[in-house]
Amino acid sequence: MAHSFTYYDLLGVSATASYSEIKDAYKSTIASYHPDVNRQEMPRN
Repeated sequence: MAHSFTYYDLLGVSATASYSEIKDAYKSTIASYHPDVNRQEMPRN
């Protein structure tokens, strides 16, 4: 079954967020998964 979420929910911004708010949220989300920035062990699926 498909998950029901929007990309706004994934980034933690509202649907009426500005371009700069979306860009900042995207960059912080990406950084949290980058192995050079986030040194925690990532679960393998």
